[in-house]
Amino acid sequence: GEGGGGGGPERSIAQLHTGCSFLFAKVVGLAELVGDRLQRPRTILLLLQSIFDRFDRLTETFNVQKVRKTVNESYMVAAGLPDPELLGSPQQRALGTCALAVAMVHVMDVVNAERPPGSAPLSVQIGVHSGSAIAGIIGHRKYQYDLVGDAVNTAAR
Repeated sequence: GEGGGGGGPERSIAQLHTGCSFLFAKVVGLAELVGDRLQRPRTILLLLQSIFDRFDRLTETFNVQKVRKTVNESYMVAAGLPDPELLGSPQQRALGTCALAVAMVHVMDVVNAERPPGSAPLSVQIGVHSGSAIAGIIGHRKYQYDLVGDAVNTAAR
């Protein structure tokens, strides 16, 4: 494969995907919750699990694919890869991704309604963009599917 360094044979799996859509969602208010010493760690993790489980179910509803849960409060989704057949056209991918974004906002309304009275509300900040990306497996001991490209970077901003 391409690339260098790393010591040892390079075996990379990489492919260019075009006509894709990408979504990054950041749970706003989570960092403050984690920093609150009055909060029990188990309560925080259960809340986070509840949010991301709901997001996971929505990805199935809208035929988009969770790529990874990034650093503690963010969630990344792609439409058009790794399985381009789920949504066959760039337009369907963009619509599915945007519909997911709206549904994620509503999920946060439900999450806030379920929280104890007086709890600081949580929200979700979402970025969506469409274009191409290189997708592949990276790592030597612990493998991870990753995406790179301008469209991915723009969605993450």
